[in-house]
Amino acid sequence: MRISHTGVVPPQPGSTGAILIDLRLSVGASQAQLAKRSGVSERTIRDLEAGRVASPRTGTVLALAAGLDLPRDVTEQFIVTARNMERARSFRQIALSRDLFDVRSAIKEDLIRSFLDKRVVSASRTIHIGANRQIAYERYVTVVEALTDGVDSHVVASQAGSSQDDMGMVEFDELVGCAVRTRALDKNHRALAVELDLGKPLRTGETKVLGWRELNGWASHPPKTAEGVARIDTAYTNRFLRPTSVLSFHLVFEGERPSRIWQVRGMDEFVDRHDLELDEFGTATATWENAGPSWFRAEWRWD
Repeated sequence: MRISHTGVVPPQPGSTGAILIDLRLSVGASQAQLAKRSGVSERTIRDLEAGRVASPRTGTVLALAAGLDLPRDVTEQFIVTARNMERARSFRQIALSRDLFDVRSAIKEDLIRSFLDKRVVSASRTIHIGANRQIAYERYVTVVEALTDGVDSHVVASQAGSSQDDMGMVEFDELVGCAVRTRALDKNHRALAVELDLGKPLRTGETKVLGWRELNGWASHPPKTAEGVARIDTAYTNRFLRPTSVLSFHLVFEGERPSRIWQVRGMDEFVDRHDLELDEFGTATATWENAGPSWFRAEWRWD
């Protein structure tokens, strides 16, 4: 389902809720239709429009912008107004301004900028679980398309799954179509941001394939729990704040195969849960098209 753009009007000065109402009506969408398209709950949309939520989260704003599918200039006005910003800056601009007080804030602001500058055509994640039942590494292949001239970077963010994980040990290697330009570690929030240089600025409409391996440096010596027992990985979580044409996940078990694997994807009332089957090579795959902003979580267990 795509929302009609007939009569789209730029946001007028006012509250986020009032602007959202104007834009939603401009594209001819009901609250229920926008909820289904964006993955944001109908209740949240009602609360925003009624003024009960004055400052929505970055993820909520981007999901609504994706669901409205507005022209770029209108989208930018909506996002900047909703987030109470003068403009959206890139990761590099934030770093150069010396007000990078934490990586998570920088990531959020860059995410807005990159949301406006490019779209993700497809994204593939392959998660390798070793014989020690730890996630050994992840392989990423992402195809991006420039929505404006001059796109030359892509920021990847990771956050620790537990207090035992040291994000300073995470390495990016086997890069394809890109190189590491900036690496920023936020120990307070156990977050890591890596800015990938695309090598050559893209023109509007140009696409590029990016690939890399994210190596968890603790895989050979798993973190231990408070009881001194080596932790076993039983889940993988990723969040996509950009709509993606084709999204796929592959879980590869290199040791003993788990007894059950299942996936959870979506947000709020649009959550989809179902079991996954292992093939003869010890791999489970989940793929979907026209994926909106959502959570993806794969879980598994051994008897």
